[in-house]
Amino acid sequence: MKKPVIKTFLLFSFLGLIGVSSCSDELDILTGAESVPVVYCVIDVRDSVYKVLLTKTFAGDRSAYEMAKDPDVISFKNAKITMEAWKSSYPIWGTEFILVTDTRESAIFASDAG
Repeated sequence: MKKPVIKTFLLFSFLGLIGVSSCSDELDILTGAESVPVVYCVIDVRDSVYKVLLTKTFAGDRSAYEMAKDPDVISFKNAKITMEAWKSSYPIWGTEFILVTDTRESAIFASDAG
């Protein structure tokens, strides 16, 4: 009665070995997904001027360092950014930000991303 158990074990071991040896270890990381907006903002209620930095996620076949220096890759063109305050389901305040050129110094990211 032990022989069928051993034969079954050997059969499944052989099939498992074939299955493992045919696996691929390559992984395609680039999914081609849409860019997602990334918003950086610090708001001080005592101040009358706020700065918002709008960028977007990116992925591609080139080096990330190379792509980050390209403003077309990391920024939106003609973006409209608004900020609103709501109470219950009614807007009580709102403002629209003015688009200006980013003047920060940067070693990696494009300095004219808006």
